[in-house]
Amino acid sequence: MQTPGNPIVHLVMGPPASGKTTLARRICEDVSAIRLSRDDTGGALRSLVPRVRKALQAGKSVVLDNLFAAAAERRLFIDEARKRGVKVVCTLVDLDIEQCMINACRRVIHACGRLLPPEEIERSKDPSVIPPVVLFRYRKRFEPPTAEEGFDSVDRVEGYRHAFTGTGKAIFVDYDGTLRETIDGGKYPVDPSQVSVLPGRAEILKAYQAMGYRILGVTNQSGIASGVLTAEQAAACFNETHRQLGLSIEYVCCPHRVPPINCYCRKPQPGMALAFIEKYHLKPSACIMVGDLSTDKTFAERLGLRFVPASEFFRTGLA
Repeated sequence: MQTPGNPIVHLVMGPPASGKTTLARRICEDVSAIRLSRDDTGGALRSLVPRVRKALQAGKSVVLDNLFAAAAERRLFIDEARKRGVKVVCTLVDLDIEQCMINACRRVIHACGRLLPPEEIERSKDPSVIPPVVLFRYRKRFEPPTAEEGFDSVDRVEGYRHAFTGTGKAIFVDYDGTLRETIDGGKYPVDPSQVSVLPGRAEILKAYQAMGYRILGVTNQSGIASGVLTAEQAAACFNETHRQLGLSIEYVCCPHRVPPINCYCRKPQPGMALAFIEKYHLKPSACIMVGDLSTDKTFAERLGLRFVPASEFFRTGLA
C-alpha cells in the first residue's frame, strides 16, 4: 500500500453491512495506517477532511471507511490527496443489498437479542443497528467508482457472506391463504370465530414434524398497525388456528405498517426466518418455506430456503 515517507489515501467503500470495516481495519493493521470513520467520530463526512490533512502532514497513510455512495462524497478526499501530492486509491466492497440486509439483520439480533420494531431501530445509538432505509437509500444513490474521478486505482472485493453452520431443519409456514381462510371470505380473520383451517394442513405438517422438522410460523399482519385488529385479536386467531390444526406452532408476526419498509421482520425482509435460524441453529438449505404470495417466495430465496407454494405442498404430500 505504501512505502516509508510516501503516505496514501485509501477509500474503502460499499453498502452498509457489507464488511467494509473489517477490511479497513485489516488494511490499517497491515500498513500502520490511520482509520477514519464517521461511525467513530460522528458528524458530517466533510468533518473528516481536516483529520485526513493532519495525518498526511504527519506522513501517515489514511484509510477512510465510509459508504461513499456518490462521486461528490469521494471528491472531497480525492481533492485533498491531490493537494498533498499523494496517491489516492479506492476499494469497493461489492455485495448485493439483499445479502447486506441479512448481515444487518443478524447484527441487530446479535446486538439486541431480538428483532427490533421500527421505533427502536430509529432510536438506537448502536452503530451495528442500521435502519433498512439506509440500505435502500444507498442502492438508489450509488455511483460506481471509476479511475476518471481521479483515483490511481479502483479495486473490487467480494463482501461478507455469512456461512450458516447449523444442521437443524424446519418448515416455515405463512398463515393467511396457506394454513387458513376466513369463514366470511375476509382477507384475514379478526376474531377466532372467523378462522377456518384449510383441508389437509394438519396431516402434512404432523408428518413433517414426525420426521424431525420444526414447524415455525412467519406472518405479516400489517392490519395491526392499520388498526383493523389488535395484537391480542391476532394472537387469539393464531391460537385458534393452532387448536384446529392440533399443533403447537411457534411463530413470529410482523405487525408493522408499510410503506415505508422500516423493519427487518416484514416479508420479504429476512428477519422472521433469520431469528429462528439463529435461535435453533437451522441449516437454511434443509428448510422449506410454504406460502401463497410472491413475497413468500422472495423471502425464501434471499435466505436460501426451498420455496414450495402452499397449493403444491399440501396437494402432493411429503416432498
